[in-house]
Amino acid sequence: MTYEAKMARFSFKLLVLIVATLAFAAFLSWSRDFGNPYAHLQQPLRGKIAEEKRETHIDNESTESQNIEAENFQGNPKIALKTEESQEDSNQRTDKEGNEAPQVNKISDDNDLQEKQDDQEDLQGNNNGNTQDDGERIKTFFTALPTSFAALRLEDGNGIPTKAFLDACTDLTPFLNKFGKTSMNLAHNDLSGNARKIHAVYEIDTEVSWTLQKMVLHEFENGDYEVDGKGTISLLWLKRGFEFVAEFLQRLADGEETNVAANKAYDNSLGHHHNFILRGTFKLAFTTLAYRHDFFKTLAVNLEDTTIANFDEIVAEDMAQYNKGLQYILQLLRDFFTEKGLEN
Repeated sequence: MTYEAKMARFSFKLLVLIVATLAFAAFLSWSRDFGNPYAHLQQPLRGKIAEEKRETHIDNESTESQNIEAENFQGNPKIALKTEESQEDSNQRTDKEGNEAPQVNKISDDNDLQEKQDDQEDLQGNNNGNTQDDGERIKTFFTALPTSFAALRLEDGNGIPTKAFLDACTDLTPFLNKFGKTSMNLAHNDLSGNARKIHAVYEIDTEVSWTLQKMVLHEFENGDYEVDGKGTISLLWLKRGFEFVAEFLQRLADGEETNVAANKAYDNSLGHHHNFILRGTFKLAFTTLAYRHDFFKTLAVNLEDTTIANFDEIVAEDMAQYNKGLQYILQLLRDFFTEKGLEN
């Protein structure tokens, strides 16, 4: 069975599964609303009752506290005497110092106000900055990756080292899992599967496949570059898959919503090479993508960093910077495949 036939059968099964899942979720939502038509009225009523109880409890505690203080004052003459002495001392100080006491109070009030303003400025600085308390820039999914395409050390003639390239691919593919298994499952499986095939070819003869270009040229000379499962065909589809990822990343970094970015990126890359059923399956999966802001939260290394005011901008910057290295490697592969007449 050919690769496209396998993908078509898999796509049909996944399409049926997605439709069934959406229908079941809609049924559960309808059943919940039908079984309790007054649910939307009960919650405000419970909140109102709880608020009344809380106010009554506070009033009772205040009244009880006042009664206890009054009883202690009346029943203990020492307290009364001490209170009178304190009042006399206060009057004497006021007569003696004149207007100095109000001045001290004013300075104290000014100091308190200044401290509050300083605290507010510190709080705003922490929320609006893109650094942690120790001054270190926060980490996101992209800056925490152990490898990147920008870090690849190219061989002579812009040769792309196969092992390092596959490591970078493996580190990036979990990015698609951040959307959930349904939304990007097809793209993730396609990328991972082709990467494994290239790795298998590399393990057979690491010297011949030391760079991606050497691997393709070796198969081209042997005449088996068009065989499914070989490095050339696998690299071609892996390149197409990452062309989709690269444009998707760029559109997200530029501010587009996830479903819009995914559809446009797919139409400009994988959509040109998939059949009707496969295109429909991808399009349906994109409708389940999370919103951009919610998705960006999953790219935080530390959950508390998501409370920073410009967290989305930080993620977008790291995403765009990482994507530059990926796009450069993809351009080298496009030029190589075009030069050898292997793009199609």
